[in-house]
Amino acid sequence: DGGVVTVAAVYEDTVTNSHAECPICFEDLCSEPTGVFTCGKGKRTCQHLFHHACAVELPSQTCPMCNQGFEKVEVVPDALDDPKKWFNLVDLDGNGTLSQKEVVEVLKAQLPIDADDLEESFGQLWNSWDKDKCGELSYAELMSKNGLLSYLELARDTSAAAAAIADADAARAKAEAAKVEAERLAAEEAARKTAEAEARRAAEAAAHAQALREAEAQAVQIQKDKEEKLRRLEEEAAERAKVQNVTLALAPDVPPVFLPYNGDLQAAMRAQDRDAIRTLMAAR
Repeated sequence: DGGVVTVAAVYEDTVTNSHAECPICFEDLCSEPTGVFTCGKGKRTCQHLFHHACAVELPSQTCPMCNQGFEKVEVVPDALDDPKKWFNLVDLDGNGTLSQKEVVEVLKAQLPIDADDLEESFGQLWNSWDKDKCGELSYAELMSKNGLLSYLELARDTSAAAAAIADADAARAKAEAAKVEAERLAAEEAARKTAEAEARRAAEAAAHAQALREAEAQAVQIQKDKEEKLRRLEEEAAERAKVQNVTLALAPDVPPVFLPYNGDLQAAMRAQDRDAIRTLMAAR
């Protein structure tokens, strides 16, 4: 029962846990199948664990962590699928039993749990697995009821549940992000339309104001034209009146008429040539 409680505690808030990393790519070790280096007889050559895919791509058959040579990269299987091979590959020194360090390192590599939390609770777990309290786990103890294999089975179920929770959380976060993005785009579209409407109104107001200015300018010009025309008419009338007055003064016996005068008559009037004026008026 202690194992069950501890599994739940170790897996709590799995999404934010700090996992063991592959020394080659620095991604979580538990995200891919784990690999170890072995010699020709299947015995491990060093304690380090890697992503199997990263390890097989190494340019030389030397561990990048300790420079120990190796002949092969072996996949560490899931203990539930092949417990015997898993036991043998975890057994680093090949003495037929598993030490605490051997077990804790492979658990940190294969399980998506917080490495620090696992080490903190590992003593309690180990006591429930180490039936004879000798400090080492035999294959029989691995396979025993409530042993390490039972823990791994429960851990896999808990991991699947945690993964499902993580997927659901990710889906919710994605949906929320999509909603926020949609709201942002809608706000931007509304702001754009508002800006366009304001720009149209401003342009219409400017066009209206320009039309008013042009109409006012046109009205002012028409008024000026009228005043100029009236001024010219008044000047012409005054000139005609002046001509008539001069005519009456110089030729009182000629009947007064209000007719336009040609240049010769105007010249005679300016020269006050009475004879010329009489002649020209008579000719008219």
